Amino acid sequence: YFIPVLIIGAYSFRSLNVRSFFALLIGWSVPYWFLFGYAFPTQKMDLFYQPFIELINFQSVRFDYFQVWELVTLGYTFSLCIISAVHSYITSFRDKIRTRLYLRFFILLNACIFLFIFLQPAQYVNLLPLLLVGTSILVGHLYVLSNSETAAGFFIISMIISLSLFGLNMWMLLSDFKLTLT
Repeated sequence: YFIPVLIIGAYSFRSLNVRSFFALLIGWSVPYWFLFGYAFPTQKMDLFYQPFIELINFQSVRFDYFQVWELVTLGYTFSLCIISAVHSYITSFRDKIRTRLYLRFFILLNACIFLFIFLQPAQYVNLLPLLLVGTSILVGHLYVLSNSETAAGFFIISMIISLSLFGLNMWMLLSDFKLTLT
């Protein structure tokens, strides 16, 4: 789903040319070649078709899929991403052009990931790590460029909330694990 976003990013970094575009297509298709190389001789072509069927298989948009602690984590990540993106746009005059391009790409990527999570909540578990990578880079940029007392207070509060969310997520995951063992 994110191949077009990556192509847009490569174009904005001015590293997309004909050779790199076809390298992207070949790199994207190589795992499917190996899958086809296994599925065809063993006559298990449904194994080869399955990833493509999953691409077009959209589930209904239901928000009861999320548990409360997942919504809290997603909301906190969303708020950090919005605050960092606004800060990035406000202080973009202090950044180098290349840094500005990278930050804009991460803002676009995070927006696409949030949109995809909104449209397909079942993919939350798969997309959260990718979302956290982009958000952590944006938040790191926010912390590095902010040097006021308000920013220091925001840093302390956000670290306390992050550690609390980590504890809550671990507690909820381990309590689910304990329930499945008994």
